[in-house]
Amino acid sequence: MKMESSKFVHGVRRRQSGLSAISMAFLGIFLAMVFMLGLKVFTPVTEYLTLRNTIQSIKNEGPVNALEVRQAFENRQKIEYSIQSIAAKDLQVEVNGTVTAISFAYDKEIPLFGAVYLLIKFQAKTR
Repeated sequence: MKMESSKFVHGVRRRQSGLSAISMAFLGIFLAMVFMLGLKVFTPVTEYLTLRNTIQSIKNEGPVNALEVRQAFENRQKIEYSIQSIAAKDLQVEVNGTVTAISFAYDKEIPLFGAVYLLIKFQAKTR
């Protein structure tokens, strides 16, 4: 009995499948760039989420006026070290009867390489 070569199946040559070494290198470089971008964007996004949760919890406490909102924000900012992009004076506070709406907006530039930056515009408003 004769052993068949793995390149041939029933006398017909099989096509190779998979990625070449060059394709794997390009794929690796692309994935590394996406990973590095994710690392650079992670901190600003987590800060934004912290800010959004902070203003929502301040609103849930039921402050009466803008001064109380800003004081509560300053107290939270002393505890939460990751809040650095805005200050209490940057909050927009709208009091309409018993309903208080707190919002903020800011831009964050993230340096990528050389003179290339990623600009993210963050904004949030309490529900």
